[in-house]
Amino acid sequence: MSGVSLPAIGRAGPAVSAGLRRGVAALGALRWLVPTALFEGCRDFEPHYMPAAAFHDALTQAGFEILDAKRTFLAEISGLAWVRRAEGATEIDR
Repeated sequence: MSGVSLPAIGRAGPAVSAGLRRGVAALGALRWLVPTALFEGCRDFEPHYMPAAAFHDALTQAGFEILDAKRTFLAEISGLAWVRRAEGATEIDR
């Protein structure tokens, strides 16, 4: 052998196994990502994503205080906001 002891090789086994599990999980995610991307690519429509400023305005008008906000998901097309009910906000009648 090339100077590597058998116990050292044995200790690498769990790390290799964990890496393989992560790889299998990543491939599993592609089961929904690839068909969705193909579907979106073939649809005949113009996407209309709300600009960040309009998103924040809508949340504020709905009575929320924005604690944090960021763009997220693929190509940062989705808006994600962490909000709480603003002080003095009234209940929305449904």
